[in-house]
Amino acid sequence: MNRISRVFLVLLCACAGSGNWSNEDLQKETQRAVQAVKREPENSSHLLRLGRLYLRQDSLIQAARIFDQALNLRRGDTETLFLKGSTLYKMGERGQAIDLFKTVLYSPEHQSFCEEIGRIVGQPFSISRISDGNGDNAFPWPSPSSDEIAFQSNRDGNWEIYRQSLQDGTIQRLTFHNGRDEGPFYLSDGRSLVFTSTRADTQSGYKHGNQRRIFRRNSDATLDMLTPASGDHWSPRVSPSGNTLAYLYLPETDRDDDPNWPQIMAVDLQLPTYPRAVTSTPAQKTLGGFEADGNWIYYSEKQVQGFFCHIISLDGSAEKKGCGLAIETIGINRSAEGRFLVFYNKDKGDYNLFLYDRAAKSTRQLTGWPTAETHPVFSADGTRIFFHAHREGLFQIYAIEIGVPVTRKELLHLLNELDRRLEQEAVSG
Repeated sequence: MNRISRVFLVLLCACAGSGNWSNEDLQKETQRAVQAVKREPENSSHLLRLGRLYLRQDSLIQAARIFDQALNLRRGDTETLFLKGSTLYKMGERGQAIDLFKTVLYSPEHQSFCEEIGRIVGQPFSISRISDGNGDNAFPWPSPSSDEIAFQSNRDGNWEIYRQSLQDGTIQRLTFHNGRDEGPFYLSDGRSLVFTSTRADTQSGYKHGNQRRIFRRNSDATLDMLTPASGDHWSPRVSPSGNTLAYLYLPETDRDDDPNWPQIMAVDLQLPTYPRAVTSTPAQKTLGGFEADGNWIYYSEKQVQGFFCHIISLDGSAEKKGCGLAIETIGINRSAEGRFLVFYNKDKGDYNLFLYDRAAKSTRQLTGWPTAETHPVFSADGTRIFFHAHREGLFQIYAIEIGVPVTRKELLHLLNELDRRLEQEAVSG
């Protein structure tokens, strides 16, 4: 079992609470707890037991009432404050919950509650900023050896591709052109990469703006254009074998009534042929990538309720809908062994990251910041998930440190930001 698998099982156990009880068992245990409180109404341990059982069953009003009774007996008790905060957060009373969580985090016993508060507010792991804050930095992609990332940045006045060491932070600029170079993707050799660029566009005035092509930057810094000079091409992904390039494609048009329906295309990189269409559906799409065997492609497609995950065979002849997920999934990326998917969706008005275990069919939230956190990607060794976010006035690159618990400092920063958002909503609403 790899690191991310072990960590995910810990998260599942933390969410499971007091064993895998049936509803009948929970009802019986609750009745026993009610009787215990009736016998000894001044026993705070009985009250906490009953409150936890109500909370487990989402009987939130009863749970809040019981925890209030316990606080009358145990004023300022850290555990009871935490439980009351957990209940209020689940009820949607976030301002009060945040105040209680802050009180808990400033208490001497805070270490016992950091991980659980992080899980509740959506950040169970430590998150560090990777980019240096110079300009906007976005769309990170880690190398196969997990020792560096490629990304796009406008730090020099134009979108270009850069490489950054994850050991010493050294940054190297890889492209030099007045066109937009964006969205890098490492090839298996760890030195070559593919990216999107407008550098080959000689047209102007098209409905969708500058037309992009897919280029490969070889290890000797030479460039090859991999897609035809027609239409808009972006979001390149290369199969694990390195033989096939998949990307999104939109035909060139000036028509205002033309539907904006990109399709997934594929081209053989060993025997270059004209690209073939993998999809043909009339819907917006975001491309995830290849499954581990290279025979299937996973992507998100827009439906009435939002974007949802699909998996399609490379030749387009077979499709699996849903990926096991019944919630909106955008910007999907899989772990190296294929068990886990990471994606973003709109959570309480903001885009945040989520982790899905395909084997356990369970989902956990990874970020809770009140801003856009998008385009996550696993490191090859499974120890990190990189993403970009607009937290500090510019887009910057961050890494979720899988298995490293969130710190009190990080939680207080997050709670302060959530508090600020609530204040802004109160003023504007």
